[in-house]
Amino acid sequence: NHNYFSIPNTINSYWAGFLAADCSIETSSNRIGLNLHYQDKSHLENFKNCLGYNGKIYVNHKRRHSVTLRFSSKQIKQDLGDIFNVTPQKTFTLQPPNLTDRDMCLAYIAGYIDGDGSYSWAGRKIKRPRLSIYGTERILNWIKFNLGNLDNKVHFIKRDNLYSLSFSGNKAIYARSFYINMTLPFLFRKYSYWEQTQDENKHIDILSCYNSYKIPE
Repeated sequence: NHNYFSIPNTINSYWAGFLAADCSIETSSNRIGLNLHYQDKSHLENFKNCLGYNGKIYVNHKRRHSVTLRFSSKQIKQDLGDIFNVTPQKTFTLQPPNLTDRDMCLAYIAGYIDGDGSYSWAGRKIKRPRLSIYGTERILNWIKFNLGNLDNKVHFIKRDNLYSLSFSGNKAIYARSFYINMTLPFLFRKYSYWEQTQDENKHIDILSCYNSYKIPE
């Protein structure tokens, strides 16, 4: 479906955010590629089905067991650039999407975090959930604004020439609450991380935190 991204909605906004984080777009052609770890093959198949693409997903067992989907579409490349600001060589230049609908913005952020974000536990004696996101300064400040505009700062990572934004504890729960209950094709491995590791961190009740969103002073 070459017009899949032509009219924004929450589902294609999610995928646009995921592509903004993880895809490659060739400058001299209309080729678009998406390479993921083999354990996320089902996520790639999900995207392929949403796109209505009947091409093959390539498995590369030599390259860390990765899976790759490649396709060419002039219209998709144009829509990704015009509507979502997903362009070739975007790693250091990515700008926020041209979206005004609140749910579409949050869906884009959810997709972006599934691509360039991580969920973890921070702390030695007392573990706290942490949400970390990586990208350009512009995209991270836009994400921060849409996730409650908390007082967390965007930090520059000199070795990677990129920026990071992190939320810990109740702030991480609060930030994720903006999109976690939306009906989206989440990457299950990341979506369920805190819940899957709950037994190792029993002092934090993640599920009950979803109903409180209490931000520490």
